Amino acid sequence: MDFRNTPDIEVLYSGYINALNEENRKKRYAGKEQYFHGSSAGMCSRKHYFSVNKVDRTNNAQPAGMRIMRLGTVVHDDFEKAMNFAIKLKKEKKSSKRKERNGSNSLLSLNIGPLLSLIKDIKKIHTEKEIKLEQFKVRGHYDMVFEMESGEIFLYDLKTIGSYPYKLKFGRNAAEKQSVHQELQLATYGLAVLEKFDRLDGMFLYYYNKDTSRLKQKEVPMTYLNQAEHYWRELNNRLEMGCPPVEKDISPVNSWECNYCDWKDHCWETE
Repeated sequence: MDFRNTPDIEVLYSGYINALNEENRKKRYAGKEQYFHGSSAGMCSRKHYFSVNKVDRTNNAQPAGMRIMRLGTVVHDDFEKAMNFAIKLKKEKKSSKRKERNGSNSLLSLNIGPLLSLIKDIKKIHTEKEIKLEQFKVRGHYDMVFEMESGEIFLYDLKTIGSYPYKLKFGRNAAEKQSVHQELQLATYGLAVLEKFDRLDGMFLYYYNKDTSRLKQKEVPMTYLNQAEHYWRELNNRLEMGCPPVEKDISPVNSWECNYCDWKDHCWETE
């Protein structure tokens, strides 16, 4: 049989991802281009400059890279649904006597294991909320904030990574020097959470190994709040003088950033 006319599933999927990315871009960023992205905390100053000055992107992600990022989005969405499920379960538990009288007890009849004992300590879970730090012209979206019955506030950011970076972070021979980009990103959200709730008792990076589905939590010291504040203040001061020059540890901060930068060609053109 001649299979030369079979559909190209890769192209179909790539088109779907492109459409979702464009929809998300319009929803999250259209009309807000003047803000720095909180997710880029601790990264290249030139990248921030290009972003807020609407410089054309010349190095958009390739299909393979978009599929990798999409996988992370799918995992994030699933965790968000899980958090919403937990809160829905708590609400149903509170009204379980009324539901029993009405002959309806759907969630509580499921095999939910230790969830019931866990959710009693959680008052509310906020997922995917926008934050703004107007004093630094920064905006973004945190993943999860837990309000506990005790009054404590905990901030979480979910990270999906492969086995190799997972090993570098948590393996027996973990790398001694690692980028603090993720810690500064989380602390940026922490500054906004602290403003909103008037307290913040802990910040955590929660890692999901895409290859093994292993999960590991890492506490981020509260001292990163000061570091994040310093980073954004210095960035604003630096960009007031125009496009920063290529400079080690500043533009870029990490050598690997250029491989994933939408504006890489501009640096080659101007230097």
